[in-house]
Amino acid sequence: MDLSEACQRIIGATLDAAVFSTGAGVSQKTQSQEISPIPGVAVRGRFAEVRASVDGAAGIPGLVRAERLVTAAVLRSGGVVTGIRHGRGMGFEMEIGIEGRLLAMTVPMRVMTLSVRLEGIPGWPAVEGGREAARLAIIIDDVGYNLGELEKLMELGRPLTVAVLPHAPFAAESARRAKAGGLEVLLHLPMEPLNRAADPGPYAVRCDMPGEEIRRVVLDNLDRVPGAAGANNHMGSRATADLRVMKEVLSVLADRGLLFIDSRTAPGSVAVEAASAVNMGRALPGIRLAVNDGFIDNQADPASIKRQIRLIEGLALRHGSAICIGHLRRTTIQALREMIPEFEKAGVRLVHVSELVH
Repeated sequence: MDLSEACQRIIGATLDAAVFSTGAGVSQKTQSQEISPIPGVAVRGRFAEVRASVDGAAGIPGLVRAERLVTAAVLRSGGVVTGIRHGRGMGFEMEIGIEGRLLAMTVPMRVMTLSVRLEGIPGWPAVEGGREAARLAIIIDDVGYNLGELEKLMELGRPLTVAVLPHAPFAAESARRAKAGGLEVLLHLPMEPLNRAADPGPYAVRCDMPGEEIRRVVLDNLDRVPGAAGANNHMGSRATADLRVMKEVLSVLADRGLLFIDSRTAPGSVAVEAASAVNMGRALPGIRLAVNDGFIDNQADPASIKRQIRLIEGLALRHGSAICIGHLRRTTIQALREMIPEFEKAGVRLVHVSELVH
């Protein structure tokens, strides 16, 4: 695929996501321009502007959702986000590029600037001192094996969310204790990964299952995690990229009034598209969905975890909210204990993930 074709794919996917995410009353403008992001390298680029009128109640959540959906579309179509600029209460401008080769180095070449402006948005919510309020939801995965670490997590005394593995020996007990202790509970739904050597465990949703079996597996897993407000995926890089599979999974959750968090274990997820398809055929509220903004403990040492938490903190302050995922480990709990006072002082408030799902 040549550069021109790749650019067109990114542009098309990005504009589709922007129009979808901003709702009704959309007008779209595009114009070509010549840009040279690298000296001596000329790339034909485009400037695109999407204007949308949104219900005032959708306000900031609508803007955050738009940015996340557009970012996901860029990644899925093979692009990279090279920069984002925000205007107070009016929208965002995103520079979008594609990885190019220059003198044996991989460099992001800007091929498009997308401007999304949402009209009719009320003022940003504020906290004391006039700073913008920011909410952060932290999901702790792989709960159900260690009740002692769960108790230490609860001792933090904050509204965190835990995702419980249904096949874990203490799954039901962990769900009950977490909910009694003020934590929100999700089913950590095992789903088929791309790596066939990786084992998501028993009761996993697999792509070769017929729809009826997928529904039965999801319901059985929900029964193993009492009081779950919804689910997020455990592994699942293959299953979350399968539109048929995701429509079945999300339909079950929608039938029960539950939410889904796309853990984004791989860039090919079609959870957003599946949610749109599921909701199109049913009355509101339909499936409620949000997307993970980042993992905080892919490297398990406390210093690395703190660095990742600070990145997510910055994301929450810029966007008004953010969602991140960690794991039930001693080092993760230690890092959270040390970091919570820091980002609360910065104006970031911890919330259950259900508060950030739309």
